[in-house]
Amino acid sequence: MREPRHEQVADLPMGEWLDEALEGLTVPGVALAVRYAGYEQHVFRGITSVDNPLPIDGSTVFPWASITKTFTATAVMQLVERGLVDLDEPVTTYLPDLRLSDPVALAEVTVLHLLNHTAGWAGDLPFRPDRGTEPIAGFVGALARAPQLTRPGSVVTYNNASLILAGHLVERATGLSFAEAIRDQLLDPLGMINTFERAGDVMTRRFAVGHESVLDGAAVVGPWPAPQYAMPAGGLAGTSSDLLTWARFHLGCAGTSMEGVLGGTLRQAMQRPTARAEGSALGDAVGIGWFLRDVEGVRLVGHSGVATGQIVRLDLAPDHDLAIGTMTNCGTSGARVIDLVRSRILNELLGVEDLPPSTRSVPIDVSAELVGTYETEELVVVVGVEGETLLLTIRVSPCDPKTGERNETGEVFAVPVGLVVGESSDHFVALAGQYENVRGRFVRDDSGVIALDFGGRLARRVDTRRLERP
Repeated sequence: MREPRHEQVADLPMGEWLDEALEGLTVPGVALAVRYAGYEQHVFRGITSVDNPLPIDGSTVFPWASITKTFTATAVMQLVERGLVDLDEPVTTYLPDLRLSDPVALAEVTVLHLLNHTAGWAGDLPFRPDRGTEPIAGFVGALARAPQLTRPGSVVTYNNASLILAGHLVERATGLSFAEAIRDQLLDPLGMINTFERAGDVMTRRFAVGHESVLDGAAVVGPWPAPQYAMPAGGLAGTSSDLLTWARFHLGCAGTSMEGVLGGTLRQAMQRPTARAEGSALGDAVGIGWFLRDVEGVRLVGHSGVATGQIVRLDLAPDHDLAIGTMTNCGTSGARVIDLVRSRILNELLGVEDLPPSTRSVPIDVSAELVGTYETEELVVVVGVEGETLLLTIRVSPCDPKTGERNETGEVFAVPVGLVVGESSDHFVALAGQYENVRGRFVRDDSGVIALDFGGRLARRVDTRRLERP
């Protein structure tokens, strides 16, 4: 690790670094926002849509998707500060009508478990709201059929459903809809006038449209907005300037518009580990609403967001007054651009290298223990062996929200992975393809390997059957 640089961000060639990251990749548009040591710079490239091209600029609205979870967690922490909620209390203290498939989990799950992705139930519950039902409340009612994968508090697995439930808790405690509560408690006090909760508001602005790469460039994909019931997990959208406003608040930067929103003690508590997640793509640990990593001694706090054809990420280095916000409108290559420009900035400014881990061959005795079939509500993953590596054959196979039956016609793709050198034999990293360098892990209990975590989501082991490769 080198000594951090101290140039003003305005004097650094952020545009050149972004252009280098974009080289050879099909990404229609990018907005990059960087704050460092009190100075800020915004860089824009490309267009909003290949079908109706407008230049990406400071007024362009991107979906923030799951970065919304940091707003939901902050709103809950405001309730903690006001003495209305205790993180260690069971959720049923505040939502007594909650029902889960596992009565033990219902008694044990706490508010903190909702915010640090350790609630333990399936996080991507298929749901189709009924007409006339309050959107978020209707989803909460459907949690009674969510499979309980692990005991609350025991394992980190990315959980959209638990953050939606946390949003419902905000509604109950404030007497407001979630959108109203976020507007009244966070967006308006922070002056975030270009952040929106409703697609109808976004439609009056210049906004980025999602794309996927195709043979001759990029093609528009949809739909754009998140379902209304999922707003606490991924419903906000905004500009690069507003994203940096949110970053400044969580960095604790001085500013009268930020006074009284949430005290520094609780804000900093959100950035401290509450659950370990070694080997996960999410990070080394989870705070409260934030994912945490250590890169060569530099403490990073961050969250990403994935919408249809769009990927965004916000990274903070609180000890260095650094924030990197990157918004892209390509689901295929956006993550690669974000990784490249983020790594370049961390290296240039803080002197650290965020490199993928080295891998080793898979011993026969280890592979025999890991081979099998693993399932989420959306995917079927078959782990096999190819030479000295493991091969994950992943089928997109969502369950019908009414019948529970799987759609077996989804895309199938293969991901070769290698075991990580110097770590547990249960940690691995993808070696090639769209998911190159994405980390994962196998999860055990006293009986052996019970689940696979790839991309942060837990897939339960169901048997050791083999599926044919694509």
